[in-house]
Amino acid sequence: MNGASTTGAKNSGTNIPVKNLKSPLKAGSFLINSVLIIDYDETTVRKLTRMISLNCKHVEWAKTTEIAEEKLKGQAFDLIIIENILPDMSGLEWLMSWRGQGLVSDAIVMTRSFDLDTAIYAMQAGVRDVLKKPLNVERTLKSLEQFSKLHLRPLAPHKYIPLSQAAAKTGLLGNSSVMRALRDKIELLAKQDDALLITGETGTGKESAARMLHALSERATGPFISVACASLNPETAAAELFGFVAADGSIKDGLIMRANKGVLCLNRVNDLAPQVQGVLLKAIEEQVIRPVGSPQTRTISVRFIAAANATLSTATLEPDFYHRISALSLTMPRLSERVGDIRQLAESFMAQFAYDAKMPALEISEKGANLMAQYSWPGNVRELKNTVKKALLNQQFDTPFDGGTQGKKSLIKNHALDQVERFHIQDVLALTLGNRAEAARLLGISRKTIERKCAAWGVKP
Repeated sequence: MNGASTTGAKNSGTNIPVKNLKSPLKAGSFLINSVLIIDYDETTVRKLTRMISLNCKHVEWAKTTEIAEEKLKGQAFDLIIIENILPDMSGLEWLMSWRGQGLVSDAIVMTRSFDLDTAIYAMQAGVRDVLKKPLNVERTLKSLEQFSKLHLRPLAPHKYIPLSQAAAKTGLLGNSSVMRALRDKIELLAKQDDALLITGETGTGKESAARMLHALSERATGPFISVACASLNPETAAAELFGFVAADGSIKDGLIMRANKGVLCLNRVNDLAPQVQGVLLKAIEEQVIRPVGSPQTRTISVRFIAAANATLSTATLEPDFYHRISALSLTMPRLSERVGDIRQLAESFMAQFAYDAKMPALEISEKGANLMAQYSWPGNVRELKNTVKKALLNQQFDTPFDGGTQGKKSLIKNHALDQVERFHIQDVLALTLGNRAEAARLLGISRKTIERKCAAWGVKP
């Protein structure tokens, strides 16, 4: 369904005949480019589609998370509205898992029950808002309008790459101009099939870029083989790369043949022995190899990508080999050149690690995020990733990133009951965009109770 006034939800499975439904509201002052609704309840989907149709250009429906994942492989959505209780898994669990895999779409969760655990999990999953069922038209549209004001730039289809297609979770996320330009260049380079040289400091994500390039190319269905060049013994490198004839006469495939119809990534190509460079040059240029001990050549179809953490030249590599692998080039930015992405990366890594370890994620406060932005990160994205993992395991960030950052477990353990209550109420108020009546409804208490407590805490309306 395309067009600014679409009134139906498109689904890869069951079709919902909502095109004849008329929205009870006039078109509002906001517009959202694309929305994916994930809910098994057709009645809710019909009602929600009717509510938002005048304000959403493109709405699609997925009855299960499996269908949603298929849709996400083909395009990006600015907003995902998901039911928390689904037949196959929890909506929040699914969001948490896909946040760790690089999902950058905003999310709103629908639920019939709302408690402390749900509030904590929603914040860990980066949920924008929580809507309680049955849905209220005014409350729902207010939530979407607030989202539209904060979401300034629609996502292009290639800006989100699922984990099965690329290594988004290892550092290629980010909305900075530097990263948008990088992803655009990777998309262009993916259309080529010549050798490519990727350079950048340690930890900037060179192999991640190579994997994304592979995923966006026509070789995406083929293998991606990564080789640590420093580990290749000059005396046995030919056999490891090209294969060899075994004692029984059979030919054992080498790394290049294993990468046939795909990509071979040569990590730290500057550590490759000179004699190996010469042997590889022929394979790159002619796409032909000869296994050690065999009189026969074998035709291959491999794209060679070289990666190096140093500036390369004819002084560091054999001239012919250097000129061949650097026909196309890509330079990875330092993390200090994309400071605006640091918090998003840290939160993505935190969600991923917390989900994998089944531990409560740490929240990164504004002060903590500012301290991260001020740090130089000599180890780049890899250092940030290791810092986040260590913080999760210790349930606190080490100096200098410990400014006002604590995990929910630490808050509950180290504070009195009234303080835990305050944290919970303030979290729910944040999720409801400060709407005290809605927060009271979700919490199952009166609005007067919230107002009385906020007054006691000095929290202004």
